[in-house]
Amino acid sequence: MVDTLYMRSSLREPIPQKYQHGIVIGPMHLKSRCGIQHTLDYLFCRPKKPSPQIQSFLNIAISVFAVDKLVSRADQSDSWTRELELSVPTSSSWTGLEWSLQKTLEFLTGDIWTLSFRDAAPRVRARRYWEDKFVPDVVSLFSGGIDSLAGAITLLEQKKRVLLVGHHDFGFIAGRQSELAKDVQREYGSEQVRFAQYQLQVPNAREQSTRARSILFIALGLAVASSFGEIIPLFIPENGFVGINTPLTPSRIGSYSTRTTHPLFFDWLSETLRKAGIVHELVNPFRFLTKGDIFQQSPNKEFLQSAVSKTISCAHSVAARWVKKAPENCGYCIPCLIRRASLNVVEQDDPDDYTYDAIGDDAILNYEHKGKDLRSLLISIRRSVTSQKSWFLEVLKTGSLGSLSSEAKALVDVYTKGLKEVERLIKEKACAAVRNYAGL
Repeated sequence: MVDTLYMRSSLREPIPQKYQHGIVIGPMHLKSRCGIQHTLDYLFCRPKKPSPQIQSFLNIAISVFAVDKLVSRADQSDSWTRELELSVPTSSSWTGLEWSLQKTLEFLTGDIWTLSFRDAAPRVRARRYWEDKFVPDVVSLFSGGIDSLAGAITLLEQKKRVLLVGHHDFGFIAGRQSELAKDVQREYGSEQVRFAQYQLQVPNAREQSTRARSILFIALGLAVASSFGEIIPLFIPENGFVGINTPLTPSRIGSYSTRTTHPLFFDWLSETLRKAGIVHELVNPFRFLTKGDIFQQSPNKEFLQSAVSKTISCAHSVAARWVKKAPENCGYCIPCLIRRASLNVVEQDDPDDYTYDAIGDDAILNYEHKGKDLRSLLISIRRSVTSQKSWFLEVLKTGSLGSLSSEAKALVDVYTKGLKEVERLIKEKACAAVRNYAGL
């Protein structure tokens, strides 16, 4: 079954027959009638509006994010792969680029995408103009996690003027991002760093996997950067181990392993953006570093380690509600386990910082759902210990490196080092049952 989404450019625009029974959103400039809760009217209050090309990319990204949240994977025949067809108003610069972006989205989410771009001038509405004289040298995405905090620190230690951009769809993440941003401003001064935060929430969302969220986050960052100039780069800090994210078990091959910052996704998206006339460079400064490396190589280790307790790495931060705690890092998802491994490298791991100590006893290991990520990680460690497999082939399981083949050795090195960090955590902190499951 094909699920459709049509973004309207105006309320007067008729909806074609094939889209009338699907999802309809927009126009985005009519905030109360677009079907999406957002604060984008604050986005368009910079010295000048983002370029038409980037406004169009933002339309595309919002449409992709909305359909990703509204169409359930569980309803599909294989309980995962969806067929999604979108019609989006864009500037003429996007004409003919449908296939290029479809390919990128299919790699990112594992779904079958059909995109149709209609030539229509993007319409935006600004709540106010920003009278602040601050002009950034660089825009950097700020998720509230360790990597985005470390990325901001690295740029600020280089004396760059940095504008941090946050996105959230519910209040807890918004609060953590704001709290961390204030800490960064206290450390480096408001004349060197500012924080802009935007909400975009899809009511009645039915899908939690959100593989396409990164497209929206990148589009928001580009829209902010474009408001200040055409050559301001967008930094997207993410450690290389998560970026490569090779499937931990055969069952996770394909889009079951997220590809938010995979080098090939970056390469394909950058190429598509260039074809659309968007010249901002996308930069992941940590693509060849593990999370442990990021801690060890930070130019301001003291501040990073003092602020780390406020960061959120978790895929299930609201899980704490079920045990009557405030939202925090759950402790049993892949991001939390990698977080613990990296903190263990700098002797700062504390199981009490998590809702669950997933490795301290065998309770989580034996849960069907909560233990799924832990078992996958332990199986990957066991295979690395007992087999003589090619790590190069493991990295290729997430997709051919294409034009990035010259980076293969560096990518293999960061993957093997990242897995060793997790192995060290299991050896030093796990109970006997968990160590045995990993073959250690």
